[in-house]
Order: sequence, then structure tokens, then C-alpha cells
Amino acid sequence: MEAVGPEVSLVRPGDRVTGDCSLFCGACDLCADDRNLCQHIEKYGNHRGRGVAPVFPAGRALHLPASPDADLDLVALAEPLAVGAHAAARVAAMRLDLPREKVLVLGGGTIGLSCFFALVDITAAATSSCTTSRRPARPGRWPWAPRR
Repeated sequence: MEAVGPEVSLVRPGDRVTGDCSLFCGACDLCADDRNLCQHIEKYGNHRGRGVAPVFPAGRALHLPASPDADLDLVALAEPLAVGAHAAARVAAMRLDLPREKVLVLGGGTIGLSCFFALVDITAAATSSCTTSRRPARPGRWPWAPRR
């Protein structure tokens, strides 16, 4: 945390933090069930600028303190791992036979692998992950795409 406003008490400058990149409306019908389904959800970095910048202003809900000696590489994975754990928990709540079912996770990116490892922890049956595209990323389409 680089700086905080006068009303902030949960974190202080110098703290290691992680957080949620999502902004929920809190008013739609879907927010009442699961705010991740919000009809008006916005994401830092997608809908609100500078979310992938090294430093950006963010609201209080985004700042969750990490241990002072936490490895920042692991802190950076807290949000995507939480997405996978949340998804696995939602599936487990809906499918009571999940521990005995086979599961296929499509997509081997950060979120897909998070879901995969969370599901491996829940189910004793075979769990697989696969990537669905063999095409390389098109240069210039995404900031992380390789340049030719």
C-alpha cells in the first residue's frame, strides 16, 4: 500500500495487500444470490482504468491485508485462487455427488487451473484440464500477446 486516505483504518502505507478487482452494484437481484453474478459488475483493468498498472487508486473493498512477511508472488495469486475456490464451492453445493463425478475444466489459464486444483481437492474421481485453442495470440490484441 503506497498511501491511504484519512478515513482508512484497515491498512496503512507500507502494508502488503491483495484484493478483489470486482466492483458490484449490490442492488440487482443477482447480487443478493451471489455478487459475482452482478448484472452491473465492473472490473479494475477492464471497465475501470489502470487496474494492471503498478500503482492505481482503488476503493476500500479492494484492499485486503496480507501478512507483513508474505511472499508478494503468492499474494498476487490470492484473487485468482479465490475465484477457483469459489467456483468449486458453488459446483459442490449444486452437485452433491461431485466427490464421485468426473470433472473437466476447460481452459488452462490462471483461473482454469485454480478451478482445477480446487476441484481436485473436492473430488476423488478423475479431474482433467484442457486448453481449448491451438491458435497463438494475435499480436496487438492483448497487452501480453507476443509481438512479431
